[in-house]
Amino acid sequence: IGGWTELGNRYETARCCLLVGQALRALGDTESARDALRAAQGSFARLGAAPDERAAAACSHRTPRLG
Repeated sequence: IGGWTELGNRYETARCCLLVGQALRALGDTESARDALRAAQGSFARLGAAPDERAAAACSHRTPRLG
């Protein structure tokens, strides 16, 4: 995530946060997943990327797959 942040690519940073959030949720770390997914959702909202914002919101409401 840091690499995209350093390059100033906000969209790719948000995508990485979404993927990290999904991975953390799958591993059962719901608190960290929630934080990452909220960060992704907020970034997508600020960018006007409504479909991605909705995807991040949907992910934050799913139950963990493992655990």
